[in-house]
Amino acid sequence: MAGPYATFADRFDALLFLRAPGFDVVLDWRCQQEADLLGVAPDDLPHEERRRLAGFIQYFERITRHMLAGGVRVSLTVQLDRNRQPVSGPQ
Repeated sequence: MAGPYATFADRFDALLFLRAPGFDVVLDWRCQQEADLLGVAPDDLPHEERRRLAGFIQYFERITRHMLAGGVRVSLTVQLDRNRQPVSGPQ
């Protein structure tokens, strides 16, 4: 990070990275969140909504993949499994 982003990040005491097992789970996680907001089961989320969310997360794919490959400066990393449960303590 450089410029205003570096200045902004310097204001935090610590940064925590909740590390997904891979980018392949991000769409499922986002669809689960959207289904909860709509009050439906994840399997009942309309196909059109899942397709819209797939387009939405593409904007974050490059940065997320970069972070998952180690391109992130954080104080603590917690590895999550596919069910968003920690599989390791802070690193």
